[in-house]
Amino acid sequence: MDPAKGKLLFASKDCVVCHSINGVWLLAAPLVFWTPDAAVYANDSLIGALLVALTILIPMMPGMSREGMMDDTDIPPGWTYCPSTYVQRLPIIALGVVGFILSRILSAYQLGHIDGVWEPFFSSPVAMNGTEYIITSDVSKAWRIADGGLGAMSYMF
Repeated sequence: MDPAKGKLLFASKDCVVCHSINGVWLLAAPLVFWTPDAAVYANDSLIGALLVALTILIPMMPGMSREGMMDDTDIPPGWTYCPSTYVQRLPIIALGVVGFILSRILSAYQLGHIDGVWEPFFSSPVAMNGTEYIITSDVSKAWRIADGGLGAMSYMF
């Protein structure tokens, strides 16, 4: 019942590999099988994201030594500032969240969970707006999975 021993056991047995694979499968399964239920897609993607994130974040970052993770110095040698502060990371995190949300909306449209998508940028030669025209094109349909969902998975990683 010791959390420190549990973390060491988790890391020493390479449990992160199987847990990450299971999380990725939960992210991909609703897309591969074109789930007709929006709740299944939402639930699987949330649980899959948590499983992937927690298996990587709880033990420690893959490929890093414990000493490197515990180093108290903030500024790397030769740098004048720390590139890993939240001030540096917040704009990237915010853009990732926006991209994830937009990709989920596109995926929901492709899977048939919503009736339309709002789109102010692209024009279309048919009655649909530009985004609907693009994500229902023959190229988009050539993929076996909803490419909007593939984009959401990418943003989640």
